[in-house]
Amino acid sequence: MDIQFANVRHTWIAPAALLAALALGACTTSPHRVVVAAKEVKLSELVNSRVEFTGVVQGPGELGDYITISGNRVYLDTLQVGDRNGQRATVSGWLRHFQPPTAAECAKGCENANVPAHYWIEDGKITTSAPAQ
Repeated sequence: MDIQFANVRHTWIAPAALLAALALGACTTSPHRVVVAAKEVKLSELVNSRVEFTGVVQGPGELGDYITISGNRVYLDTLQVGDRNGQRATVSGWLRHFQPPTAAECAKGCENANVPAHYWIEDGKITTSAPAQ
């Protein structure tokens, strides 16, 4: 009978320890941040998604200040970069894409017909910056 009691006690201790560990993990107030090494990404697959990019702030370009991601300029929209030009910065916000209207769509005239296709960060913010290396 003592052996059975010992087995029952052992059976309940392991799940209790597991539940305690899970409960402590659930008390975390902020999510874990996973940083993936830079790689080529298809920006077209990220359009209308919340993104975070790190790159060197450059500009002003044709449409304002920008960072280069996978060979594409990603404009910083109305984001105030201040004196960060030439510095590495992490920018977060919504990735958007503008595709200019076709000639057929502009047969009767249209706005922005001469604006080139481009990506930009909407509602962005610079979360960090450091000298470019």
